[in-house]
Amino acid sequence: LIPVVYNEEEDKWAVADTEAGWYDYDKQIWANAVTVNSEKYRNLEPGTAIPMKRINSMWVWIPRYKYKITGSIGKSSNVTNPPQIEVMFESGTATTGTQLTSCSITSTTCFYTHPAFRDGNTQTLTSSTSVKTGWDEELTGFWVGKFETGTDDTTCNNSPSSSNCNKELNPIIKPDVPSLRYQTVSTLFKTSLVFAGGTMAADGTVKFNGSDTYGIPSTVDTHMMKNTEWGAVAYLSQSKYGKNGNSNYTTTADKEIYKNDSSDYYTGRSSGQPPTSGSSENGTYSYNGKSCDTTDSTTKECTGTKDILKGTGASTTGTIYGIYDMSGGAGEYTMGNWAETTKSSVFTKFPEQKYWDKYTGSSSSSIKKENAIKGDATYETMKWYFDNAYFASSADPWFYRGGYYGNSSTAGVFYSNNFYGDASSNNSFRSVLIP
Repeated sequence: LIPVVYNEEEDKWAVADTEAGWYDYDKQIWANAVTVNSEKYRNLEPGTAIPMKRINSMWVWIPRYKYKITGSIGKSSNVTNPPQIEVMFESGTATTGTQLTSCSITSTTCFYTHPAFRDGNTQTLTSSTSVKTGWDEELTGFWVGKFETGTDDTTCNNSPSSSNCNKELNPIIKPDVPSLRYQTVSTLFKTSLVFAGGTMAADGTVKFNGSDTYGIPSTVDTHMMKNTEWGAVAYLSQSKYGKNGNSNYTTTADKEIYKNDSSDYYTGRSSGQPPTSGSSENGTYSYNGKSCDTTDSTTKECTGTKDILKGTGASTTGTIYGIYDMSGGAGEYTMGNWAETTKSSVFTKFPEQKYWDKYTGSSSSSIKKENAIKGDATYETMKWYFDNAYFASSADPWFYRGGYYGNSSTAGVFYSNNFYGDASSNNSFRSVLIP
């Protein structure tokens, strides 16, 4: 991955000087990095701009942390003014949070190391012994796709059919491209492996061979975002390090992540306001604040007057350094599943356990604390900002998050719903990279 910073004057991403300042989470500047499609651009000097056309994926770092939520947990009625989530970053793989046995899902007094960073093989991580989450080792953090995953195979989104879409495509993560949709959960998962040259065998094991296209070695893991990984991003956005702590947004309403209102599912778009009804073909603003009143006919970039906060208000930080499309755009399938129920996902064998969160218990589409995983942004943050609140069940076993452009005030980073896992016109996914 190539570390980058944004040059606002030139509206370009440039190679970061990691010694002089790459990120500052206190100022809502999260670490960004990219991959490129040409060896020529992989060894540039700091300060050198990288053309967007050479970038084929963009990533944002989520550092390991512990958190505490001080109120409004598990509310069945809408929470109009959610509390700021207290976050403390941890050093390396140190686990300084209270163990789950003393820090339940309803607790408001203890810090808990977020389970997305934990080793699920050795730790008790969940509210019930019947649910399973965690990685296969302790993590210092992980990289998250800056935008919903798209593809350069335009035949899928322009003329969707099983022959066009139900195969692993060449994924890309960048602004101004349509989100990849019309794929079953199993195909989305296999597409997410492509960044690092990954394949899944018939027994569910995953192997990576690296990828020259993205410049990613075989030692790196890429996969489809899990439900708990979504929760880790959502909680950080609601902390002082995310948009909730950004002083440029002064009202309770503006603290909420703005919705991507593009009815053509372009990535990185923004309505320029908190989620409401209404949409437009291209979206109202781009991720860099340019109005979408006019767009480039070839690149689909918005070329209108720039109002930076209208665009960056749709990111998890309220700055251009955050993660986009987590409210609206396309709904996002996550690898969170009820009791290994395949339904319409077309999995013949589930992947290794580390790649998905397993939920069991008393099946219900209602969110129950005994079914939820602490940290997955379901029970703890239920109904925050009026967001939709439903749970995976035996009937609809797959989670999807964020809502899509057609949702009104119910869309948002705390939105949770359930679905069959089939190929949907409204549902995409997000990729995660573990170095």
